[in-house]
Amino acid sequence: MQKDAREQKHAVVIGAGIIGVCAGLSLLRDGYRVTLIDRQGPGEGASFGNGSVMTPDAVVPVATPGIFWRVPGMLLDPAGPLRIRWGYLPRLTPWLLRFLAASGAKRVEQLSVALADLHKGAVEAYAPLLKMAGAEDMVHKSGWVCVYESEAEFQAAQPSLEIERRRGLNMEVLGAEELRQLEPSLAPIFPRAVFYPDTAYTVNNFRLVQVLAEALQSNGGHLLHSEVRGFEFGAAAVTPEAPSTRRS
Repeated sequence: MQKDAREQKHAVVIGAGIIGVCAGLSLLRDGYRVTLIDRQGPGEGASFGNGSVMTPDAVVPVATPGIFWRVPGMLLDPAGPLRIRWGYLPRLTPWLLRFLAASGAKRVEQLSVALADLHKGAVEAYAPLLKMAGAEDMVHKSGWVCVYESEAEFQAAQPSLEIERRRGLNMEVLGAEELRQLEPSLAPIFPRAVFYPDTAYTVNNFRLVQVLAEALQSNGGHLLHSEVRGFEFGAAAVTPEAPSTRRS
């Protein structure tokens, strides 16, 4: 039986990206009244252009042993993953020092265990939310393949692969011929690959967030277009300060 609105606990979720929308839907399913707040529309922030991947396999931290020596190459590579605004470096330095401290072998192992626990069941957790939204056809569990352009590149990846093995990931190392049979459309230039069968992806990450947000609203949740700038802490509740509001 649906509780009277006055008896329901009220949850406020800040941010209407994939995490916020899924949190809101999960809270609705658990019997909460839900208000989702974002200054933009659902999925219009980081979720608009992410990788569309849902996986339990992301267990290797970004900071790993030896990363300090790879930083210069990243900065010099126009297509590299790292950019630094040099004028921001003094403010960034404390964070960089903590980042380097997190790259020690013992700390990497601890972080890897935590990541594995965090991502366990990630794909399955979407199932009830997709059902609520009628969006089961937007997610496909077909796995993903990591390819290596040389044997040396594959060998360099062994420390990360060993971390994945210690976490018990479902993975299969492939040779060139096995890769060709799995994915014949790839150019025959990759001597090694690793296949992760438990990974899923969405056919349209932006649209998926929108569809889930529509399901939240159709199931009684509210979407509030506003910018949260701070919080007021009271004895019984924490209230987000929203300077202007528009409910949809």
